[in-house]
Amino acid sequence: MFCSYGLAFWYGAKLSVEDDYTFGQIFTVFFAVMLGAFGLSQLGQNAEYIATAQTAAHTVYEIIDRVPPIDTQSNEGKILDKGVKGVVEFKNVHFTYPAREDQEVLTDVSFQVRNVGQKSTLW
Repeated sequence: MFCSYGLAFWYGAKLSVEDDYTFGQIFTVFFAVMLGAFGLSQLGQNAEYIATAQTAAHTVYEIIDRVPPIDTQSNEGKILDKGVKGVVEFKNVHFTYPAREDQEVLTDVSFQVRNVGQKSTLW
């Protein structure tokens, strides 16, 4: 703080003597130096948040750049006819995400999905 006061007064006096600055212009220089010094002093307090944001952004970019094992744009494989009829049924499904295997998302869930135009049952 005292260094910035000293710098502001020294530079203001230098401008006054060498470049014929007015008293108002010297005050402008003084306040510009003081505001700059205060701004720089506040930067250190936010360094932790900046580092946290960089870490989070790195994780997000890793997810965006990840190549999935299943190519959704591929035309390979068997393509079913539009007239496919049937029922998809899940019984007693348990599911956890790999990142949180200790917390179960689905516990003993059963449901049945029938073809469009027919009733679907969910229990």
